[in-house]
Parts: sequence; structure tokens; C-alpha cells
Amino acid sequence: VTGRRVPQEEFEKIGSAGVPVVVIGTGCELEALITNILTLGKRMAAEKKAGELVDFLERYANLIRDRTGDLNIEGKPRVYNECAFRRYITKTCTTADEVISIAGGTNIAPDEDLGRLEVSGEWVIRSNPDVILSQVSSTSPATEETLLAKRDEVLERPELKGTNAVRNGRVYISHLSIRRGPRMVGYLLYLAKWFHPELFEDIDPAAVEKDMLQKFYGLDLEGVWAYPEV
Repeated sequence: VTGRRVPQEEFEKIGSAGVPVVVIGTGCELEALITNILTLGKRMAAEKKAGELVDFLERYANLIRDRTGDLNIEGKPRVYNECAFRRYITKTCTTADEVISIAGGTNIAPDEDLGRLEVSGEWVIRSNPDVILSQVSSTSPATEETLLAKRDEVLERPELKGTNAVRNGRVYISHLSIRRGPRMVGYLLYLAKWFHPELFEDIDPAAVEKDMLQKFYGLDLEGVWAYPEV
């Protein structure tokens, strides 16, 4: 099983060895994720398990939608989502918009070209986000120290001191590993609770993700994957 970015010659080498290859999309949107899970479940004769995993993901996605669906625009925080790898690179892509929207926020990046969009500190100041999101790379240690250092770097930028997000301490950092694959359920719940803590007091995102990983993958992952944890 592979994604579409593998070179054609690699496919040919694998095929010449008599190994069947299944190519799936690598989109991080919720519907793409669900489609991939069901496709893999069918190919691996694990349709029941795949269906159970999809039910798990959809249950929490629908819980979030149910609690945030009636919010008007004034009730949704305005969110600046910054790329993990470089300052003032934001996202106008479907994935970023989708997770922010599901969690009850509004992406401040303008609806222009899809993909990465380079902005500036001045642009962020003018946009005055209520929440700032950023990440550390998937190769970074999943520790509180790593995430806290990234958060402190954002909080200490002089040009952002006057934004609502920094003044109110609403700067949140996640590990890129929880944004992809079924771990997205944890990321969505973190966003929802960061955006609307009063609506999600009963939800522990880390516990939900731990339950999912143990139930479907037999994994007990250690580490801190989002900061501040809620």
C-alpha cells in the first residue's frame, strides 16, 4: 500500500517481484481518511474492523459538529494557522479550513490560491486572530518541552504582542503526527476544546486518542502531543 508520490519506477520494481500494489490518496480531509480506511479494510479482509474505526471517528466528528453547528460567526474564534516549518506561512488548503471549521472556528487566511500562503507579522496583526495554531514537525520529540518552546517562540514575537491571541494566551501547539491518519480525531477534539472550552468540558482529547490507538492498533503511545493539554 502506498501513496501517489512514489515514483513510477518503484511501482514497476515492486510489480516485477509479483507483489500487488494498492495506491490510495494521501489527502488529510476527514472524508478522504474514511474512504482510505474502508478501502484498506476491504483489501486486507478487515472490513468489520475498518467499519468500527470509521464509526469511532465519525462519532466524535459528529459530536463536535452537534455542539458547534449552531454557533453564529460572532461565536467562532478567528484562527491563524501557521506552518510548522517557517514563520508566517499559513494554509488556505481544504484540510486546514476543514478542521478549523468542524471545530467551530474561522480560518483568517484569505480564500485565494490553495496551498501555502506567505503572509507577514503585519498581516497577522491587521487580521488580529483570537487563536493562533502552530505545530512542530513529525520528527520532533513528542515532549512538553518541545511544544512549550515552540509556543514561547510565538508568544515572544514582538510584532504579535497586540493580537487578541497573544494577549489572552490563546496560542496552541500540536505535533504534526496527530494531524494525519486516524489520530486526526484527537486533533479535532483538541481544536474544539481550545476554541470552545465551555462546550467540551466533558471531553478529554488525549484519552479519546489513547482509547482509539489501543482499541484498533494495540498501541500505548507515550508523549505529549498537544500543548497546553486540556
